[in-house]
Amino acid sequence: MTVLTAAYRLVHDHPGGAPALAPRIGLNGQVLSNKVNPNNTTHHLRLDEAAQLSEITGNPVVLFALAEQLGFVCMPAMFSSSAVASPILALSGLISAHGDVGEAIALALDDGRVDVAELVEIEDAVLGNIEHLHGVLKAVRAAHKAGGVRAPA
Repeated sequence: MTVLTAAYRLVHDHPGGAPALAPRIGLNGQVLSNKVNPNNTTHHLRLDEAAQLSEITGNPVVLFALAEQLGFVCMPAMFSSSAVASPILALSGLISAHGDVGEAIALALDDGRVDVAELVEIEDAVLGNIEHLHGVLKAVRAAHKAGGVRAPA
């Protein structure tokens, strides 16, 4: 999906469309409709407006379309904002998550094919692994900020 199509979908897929969203970002409904119309060459949606609309609607479609266009992927930040584990505990969780990925793949390939449920299990394991990887980074950053962590004697 192109970024222009994504902006159009962002506005028009939302209940009430442009008339409902426009006042929330200080615009007239017709002006917002014009800004997200891919065929309109006189009105343009600004980046800050696209970000505001994404926040208001909870719809990241423009972000995903831009990432796709540039050859990137994005995903929600799933790691919790709860207490930061020590880097060693975070690393231990990451190693366990690596094992979960390997186990999910091994189980899926056991019969020579991957069904939908197995694919979902693999995807969940990979996303969990990414979450743990971010947790390791978060723990190391916290340790750095606190003055470092000494290795156990």
